[in-house]
Amino acid sequence: MKFQSRYRQHTIVMRSATYEPLPGMQRSKLVPQIVATFTGPQRLFDSEADQRTNNWSDEDRIALEDWLFNHPKYMIDFFVAPGEEIPEEYKELSQRKAPEKPRICEKFEIIDNDIIRCPEPVTAGRSFCKAHDGSEQQKIVGQAGSGNVGLTTTKG
Repeated sequence: MKFQSRYRQHTIVMRSATYEPLPGMQRSKLVPQIVATFTGPQRLFDSEADQRTNNWSDEDRIALEDWLFNHPKYMIDFFVAPGEEIPEEYKELSQRKAPEKPRICEKFEIIDNDIIRCPEPVTAGRSFCKAHDGSEQQKIVGQAGSGNVGLTTTKG
């Protein structure tokens, strides 16, 4: 199966190579590494071609494909290459999108030398919550000559 990445030379390590110590200061490779490297101008990773090149077993290749389909960055940083048939068990995973983080108010206050940000969600289409929304302004009433007559400020 072919996958395509958004990034050039993107590499995802499923399993690092592990070594078994042997007597006499020698070491023998016990388990080969399994790495998905996206190469070429189209930034592709072909699991079947890499299986032949790296002498992976069918179980290793299938485990890598399964791991890629369940990877948190699947459909964000990489996806199935165009023209590839997505296996039925993974079609639902291919429909997901990156979770959206709820936006919070951009109002900051300094309290006891600590900077505190308002934790309330923003009003739709705005950068502030309802309490700190600049569109709701009020007039400050002051005495003549005080310097603050006619100034506007936000609530809160």
